[in-house]
Amino acid sequence: MKKLPLLCILFLCFTVLSSCKRSPNDVWEDSKTASRQMGNCFKTLTGTRSTSRQIKDPRDFRGPSDNDFIPLSDDDLAEQLKLDTQHPQPSISPGEAGSNLPGIDGFGTPSGATAAVFKNIYFETDNYSASTPEARRILQGIASYMKSHLKIAIFVEGHCDQRGTAAYNLALGAKRANAIRNFLIDEGVNPEKIFTISYGKERLMSPNGDAESLKTNRRVEFKIYPATA
Repeated sequence: MKKLPLLCILFLCFTVLSSCKRSPNDVWEDSKTASRQMGNCFKTLTGTRSTSRQIKDPRDFRGPSDNDFIPLSDDDLAEQLKLDTQHPQPSISPGEAGSNLPGIDGFGTPSGATAAVFKNIYFETDNYSASTPEARRILQGIASYMKSHLKIAIFVEGHCDQRGTAAYNLALGAKRANAIRNFLIDEGVNPEKIFTISYGKERLMSPNGDAESLKTNRRVEFKIYPATA
């Protein structure tokens, strides 16, 4: 029983490492597969087959080892699961049968007028809260834009700096993306129009290790569809 969380982490590590030379759509498919696999691990661990991925008792979950850069506590990992279920993910993923949206490769980088709206959100080390005045201003602008452009859909990408393990950063990137998604939904944006993905430390803005470069890497980026919205 105690080996299950380790298997989940190893599965995520394999997913991240195998996706380094793959397209965004491949990473998106791997991300969904990893989420389902982790969900199955969590259900088995807790003895429940419900659709929720929330662990009822944080003591039942074993987090990353002490060798990770900034170890997540059991309570922090349990909170991440609450973030995942605070607002359920869209019922149909982009590119799947029944969706009127293309896969993630069909979402584009904001440009022109949308680039002034969908700006990157930056985070402090080991932080996933968009609580600064600047972040809240940007997100409120995004929410306002999406509520007046009802056809637009977005991917929220979670990114981290290069410190720490792949598994740790994948989890932290997911925390950042989900926190932004929750904020936008609370502002009145249609939850079926907001999708999340974590790239962890795969896509660095800068490979340098100075403070400014590290801060640039700790971010959330947005991809939008249609790109000309």
